[in-house]
Amino acid sequence: MIAPRWYQTEADEALWAALFPHTGRNPVTVLPTGAGKSVSIAMFGKRVIENDGRLIVLQHRAELVNQNAEKMAAIVGAANVGVYSAGLKARDIDAPIILASIQSVYDKAHLFGRRHAVGIDEAHLVPHEGEGMYRTFLDSLGNYSPNLRITGWTATPFRTDSGPLCSPDGIFHKISYSAPVPRLVGEGFLSPITNQPTETRYDTSRLHVRGGEFVAREVENLFSDDERKVVDACREIVARCHDRRSVLVFCAGVRHADMVRSHLERIAGEPCGLVTGQTMPLERAAALADFKARRLRWLVGVDVLTTGFDAPCVDAIAVLRATESAGLFAQICGRGFRIFPGKVNCLLLDFGQNLERHGPLDSPDYGRRKGGHGATTGEAPAKSCPNCGNQTATAARECLNCGFRFPDPEIARHGTTADMSSAVVGFKPPEPVKWLVRSWSAARHQKKWRRCDAGCALLDPGEECEDCGTRRPYDTLRIDYACEPADREGNLTGEKISEWVCIEHPGFVQQRAFQWWGGHSNAPPPANIAEALELFTLGALAMPTELTTVEEGYFKRITGRVIPPPPTAWASPDADDPFREASTVDEWSVPQLAGGDDDVPF
Repeated sequence: MIAPRWYQTEADEALWAALFPHTGRNPVTVLPTGAGKSVSIAMFGKRVIENDGRLIVLQHRAELVNQNAEKMAAIVGAANVGVYSAGLKARDIDAPIILASIQSVYDKAHLFGRRHAVGIDEAHLVPHEGEGMYRTFLDSLGNYSPNLRITGWTATPFRTDSGPLCSPDGIFHKISYSAPVPRLVGEGFLSPITNQPTETRYDTSRLHVRGGEFVAREVENLFSDDERKVVDACREIVARCHDRRSVLVFCAGVRHADMVRSHLERIAGEPCGLVTGQTMPLERAAALADFKARRLRWLVGVDVLTTGFDAPCVDAIAVLRATESAGLFAQICGRGFRIFPGKVNCLLLDFGQNLERHGPLDSPDYGRRKGGHGATTGEAPAKSCPNCGNQTATAARECLNCGFRFPDPEIARHGTTADMSSAVVGFKPPEPVKWLVRSWSAARHQKKWRRCDAGCALLDPGEECEDCGTRRPYDTLRIDYACEPADREGNLTGEKISEWVCIEHPGFVQQRAFQWWGGHSNAPPPANIAEALELFTLGALAMPTELTTVEEGYFKRITGRVIPPPPTAWASPDADDPFREASTVDEWSVPQLAGGDDDVPF
């Protein structure tokens, strides 16, 4: 069990208070990079299932899906967690909590039935305008889920392209909690970031803004046209980072990055990695692995080493570019927040006047200064600390002079903890139905999929066709139960209830399949579906005598079952053995290929 930190607990209380009662205002939790955002997400998941709710969490990268699923499983139990991600080859739709890649599910909300809450990791990536994948998914899911709660988590409440994340007409409307960066640094949860003024300066005053960001071509020209200045900046980086072990350098474009990498290697006399949008996947993976393992001291990047890139060893960051985006600059600086053995602090070298533009990252009014997003004319309004009288920005959560913590206006209005009686209103699943199982059958199920006439015919499950790019889905073990309602009997009341066990899927989904198997059999988990079907025929499994289900769209989701004790002995797999024990399975239908997808929820 993961023990939450004090600020994660505060964030959880504040988020729950902001969601109940339902007001339609969607909150965001702000936790800086390295503060354990995945634990906060998992704590919210625990709250949801404790109140009989069903949650889906959206991420933009498969790595984040896997990371959040591991934390979620550690806190709520693996049996409550599923994954839907093409990149992870997993398509779970039934678990109370689903971790999903937005690219994989944006047009498949109908598969997940009723969900009571949706969380979005890296919420700053949600665009302010347009339909987009997030809005498409949320609008569709809302058709199945009245009073759907929507929330998000981010390291910065600023979009990387269009200013503040929260707005009246956006998906997110308010910040429910923002962790105090100075206190987290002071208590050792985050690494300090120290800034040294640079001697090499670039005048960014003539850059033009388009779509919330400086014009990319102008920025690259400013930082790369004068090669002598590029050399001076590289010499300064090498000199100031003489005692640093892991240095990230952010450049203004691919051409600029090539120049910086070349000069850094010459001046430092060491290899320097380069990662851009044009870098080949294998080369990129090798450079990142070498840098994280500290085999590579220097790593130069262009727009690909911000959100989602975590290397705790980073102890120096050189920003050889200018950005008008407070969110992007916060993501750049955030790469240095993680703690690491032997790391005292992270050095920040800002060559693009970004600190002057947005302010220090640990300032309560970061990003609201003149020239930054959300800024107006004049200084930010201030409030007095009731403890020491110090003047502090109105956005501050605690006094920087004495440490007094100001109450959150939303929490003060609704109380510090949620009213659990109101929390479950509109948040409980449909009434469960109990069924008596009269018979059952099992078969291999192949999901329908589009295929070309060439390479697809030769694919194994999980493989991708080189001709058309289609990936063949994994087969599943399909179990069909012939049931009658427990409160009445008769031929006209029978119904078929099905479930799918993903034995041949890789990773987390297969772990859940093995958990299912362990609840039904004392036999070791099968290596494949064919072996599972053989064990079925030999009587190695105890099948349910009763099921409990709830309605999920067109399907019935199994929420409970009564299973007799699994057998401790079953028939020998050798059919020619004269001492083979007789099978004691109930009613058995010969395994065959299951039908089409008309009644399959995935």
